This record gives sequence, structure tokens and C-alpha cells, in this order.
Amino acid sequence: MFRQPGMAKPLISEPQWYQEILKYEKPDLSKSIFQIFSSLAPYIAIWVFIVWMINKAYAWWLLLPVGAIASIFLVRIFIIFHDCTHNSFFVSRKTNRFWGYVITPFERWQHSHNIHHNSYADLDHRGVGDVWTLTMEEYLRLPLHRKIAYRLYRNPFIMFGLGPAYVFLFDHRFSLKGSGSKGRSMIWPFYSLSGYWAF
Repeated sequence: MFRQPGMAKPLISEPQWYQEILKYEKPDLSKSIFQIFSSLAPYIAIWVFIVWMINKAYAWWLLLPVGAIASIFLVRIFIIFHDCTHNSFFVSRKTNRFWGYVITPFERWQHSHNIHHNSYADLDHRGVGDVWTLTMEEYLRLPLHRKIAYRLYRNPFIMFGLGPAYVFLFDHRFSLKGSGSKGRSMIWPFYSLSGYWAF
């Protein structure tokens, strides 16, 4: 059994390769700061450039390669956000939380994502923080409209295009129905920071 960061050393000895990667267990502050600014600064600069191109009435097809370059940095930003979610990008949990909210209202995603890690591949505990997955038997029992919905949901264009855009631009900016004040408290820091950046 391999130990998690901060856990006591287990009685079972760990393999040599695990011992060798322990030096990467703790975050490096200088590298974390560099990764943030080498991802956010180019991403923001590219979007400023895109707006400039639009104002100058450049052809839309010239915007596509610039947007593709921006998407590379967006992936890097998502990786940072993901590591902040696991409190592994910085040593400080507060710093992880701050940068997570700078990027997106992440606490709701953090909650559901951690549930996903605890129930991954467990067919008896599906439905929170994971991709909609059905067994063949479950799929065959669905009415036609649900089968169509399931096929559309798992279509690559939706799963890797419209789906993520919906989740991060709309879904995570509202608290879940019935979540009460706790659910609302998961999203208000993002709007506070959004107001700060706007002014």
C-alpha cells in the first residue's frame, strides 16, 4: 500500500521507484508561481490580441489558429486548477483555494471531483462528479428519448466541446438545488473576485 502525502509510513515496504519519486511529493513554490504566470499571462495576452483582431475586422478564419494557441494555455490553466482542487499545487490550502477561485468557482467542482475519486469505477456509487456511464443492460432498458440523450451526451463534440463549456461557464456558477447556504457559500468567493477584477 502506497502512502498519501502526510500519512505515516506503512508497515509494507514501498518499491524503489516510489522512493525515487518522493522528492516530487511536496509543491515547489517558485515552480508553482512560474507555472501560473507562464500560463495566465500568455492566455490573457492572446485574448487581448483576438479582441484587437476582431476590432480591426480581420477575417474569422485568421482567428482560428490564434484561438488554437489560446486553447493550449487553457489546458495548462485547467491542470493548475485541477491541482489546486487537490490542494497539491501549493503547500497552503488557502493559497490553493484562492487561485482555484481566481480561475473558476472551483469549490463545487472540488467537492464532486473528490467524490468521483472515491467512487471511480464503482457502478453502485455513480452520478456525482463523473461521466454519465451505463451498463449495456441499463442502456437497453432506457426509453428511446433517453437512449438518444445518452448517445448525444457521449458524442465527442459535446463531451469535449459544448459539455466542458457548459459546466465551467454556467453550471458551476450556480449552487445546486437544495444545497442551501452551504452550496451558495461555495460560489460567492468567485463572484467577489470577479467584481474585484472588473473594477
